[in-house]
Amino acid sequence: MSFFDESQPSKKAKRKTKATAKKTTMMTTKATTATISAMLKNPRGGGFVSDRLVYRYPPQPRIDGLQGDESTFNMCSFWLVEALTPSSLALPEKLDQARLLFERVLGYANHVGLYSEQTGQQGEALGNFPQAFTHLALISAAFNLDRMLGS
Repeated sequence: MSFFDESQPSKKAKRKTKATAKKTTMMTTKATTATISAMLKNPRGGGFVSDRLVYRYPPQPRIDGLQGDESTFNMCSFWLVEALTPSSLALPEKLDQARLLFERVLGYANHVGLYSEQTGQQGEALGNFPQAFTHLALISAAFNLDRMLGS
């Protein structure tokens, strides 16, 4: 007896899916690598990274309408670790970069390991404290970096 089983794709569909996944991965890797390279530039050069910490948007000109200087955004720094980690499959040196960035950002926790929303130019905690989203980004970055370093 023969019947149609939607959960079992045909061989042709499997080949097409694999080819599409490979093409998408290659395109994503190229796009991701280019985006990361642009981000890693100093803000004066159009990037977002200063002293291995990441701004959430260019600090100059101010685009948020708030008074005062923009500081680096801790969650974005951990997100950059997460972006660098899988890109190391294409560019192995990115894994060392991710690890160094992660270790650098870890140094901005307070005495009990909590993070604020932002880190000021002198290393001071600014903004919301403690910042739950930053801690979620920390956990995710640590988990993914650990998996990649362990492989």
